[in-house]
Amino acid sequence: MNAADEIDRSRYALDRPLLGVPVAVKDDVDVEGAVTAWGTSAQDRVAPTDAPVVAALREAGAIVVGKTNCSELVVWPFTETAAWGATRNPWNTDFSPGGSSGGSGAAVAAGLCGLAVGSDGLGSIRVPASFTGVVGLKPQHGRVWTAEHDWNGLSSNGPLARTVADAALFLDAVSTDGHDGGFRAAIADSPGPLNVALAWDPPARWPIAAKLGDAQRRAVEPLPTCSGTWATP
Repeated sequence: MNAADEIDRSRYALDRPLLGVPVAVKDDVDVEGAVTAWGTSAQDRVAPTDAPVVAALREAGAIVVGKTNCSELVVWPFTETAAWGATRNPWNTDFSPGGSSGGSGAAVAAGLCGLAVGSDGLGSIRVPASFTGVVGLKPQHGRVWTAEHDWNGLSSNGPLARTVADAALFLDAVSTDGHDGGFRAAIADSPGPLNVALAWDPPARWPIAAKLGDAQRRAVEPLPTCSGTWATP
């Protein structure tokens, strides 16, 4: 609240793209003065400084309102730990928001913050985004400020947001090439025809996998046209 009051007092003198926007940060990313827990009680190190992505968000005017739960040691596609409990999907609390950035996805979907920081090596932003109905993007490596850990180049920090435009604001604020507005400019143009790959054979045989994909499959299965060719809706 103090940070918000300070921004209110100075907002007319500042030109910052995320001025006053509440942002939550996944608990594998350092926030100065807070423990970076990684979803486990085995970590008790208090971060001495903000991670570069958090510092960039603050510079853009965002207000960090808290840390979000993640799967233990950020290695699982669900968000439930012995140390911090289970994060529920705000659309249906009988279900998971996915992982490992499940807390960030749930926080954005529930309206607890405008944007949230996630990290993604093998789907840890994309899985929660799909489970909670928000926008998530894993940027290419090196485009966004990355925390000290990056899984040998696999992991990147990225946004969870309610709209593509909000995700673009986030990415422009934290890009390593100097806040150039490139993402916001890119979404102004139509990308034209796109090819989208969908894999129906999940790599893991969890029970939940049997419940996924029916609606998505019906939406994209080929349909015959009058000309005898095949098209997707």
